[in-house]
Amino acid sequence: MTGNLYVKVAHDEVQDDGTRYGMGDEPITETAHETPGAIFRAALGRDPRRPWEAMGRCSGKVYVDVPGSPCTVCHLSRAEHIGPVIVTTEEPSTEHPNGAVVSHGHHYQPVARHIGWVFERRERYEDDPTRSYLHERWVTVHTAPDSVTRTEHFADL
Repeated sequence: MTGNLYVKVAHDEVQDDGTRYGMGDEPITETAHETPGAIFRAALGRDPRRPWEAMGRCSGKVYVDVPGSPCTVCHLSRAEHIGPVIVTTEEPSTEHPNGAVVSHGHHYQPVARHIGWVFERRERYEDDPTRSYLHERWVTVHTAPDSVTRTEHFADL
């Protein structure tokens, strides 16, 4: 990989009762890091040169579906998931034994790509320091800023 990577961060506030509030998204930003591992370590707070990048502990990964990927259960495309499918595998599972009829729409599981992480840290409210909330950050890694294509739509006169 050459050059610095970019990140996009989405913020959520999770209260103790599980109520979730979206706090907004940051615009895609260029980092000083050239590898995903460097971004991950900085977000964990393991880069002493950049303490301001620390986001807390990692609580999960962020995935995105690969467009047009086949189902990981029956290997059919999303378009082919119309009716029921009869499961036939070499090693039957307890969830889907051979001969079981499973509706396509119910089990469609496309191939997913790992694109980032979820970090969380407990923080205090500025207006009431006696109360706290869980600040969750969804960090996705990008190789370049988002691109926008402009199309003119002229009217026929």
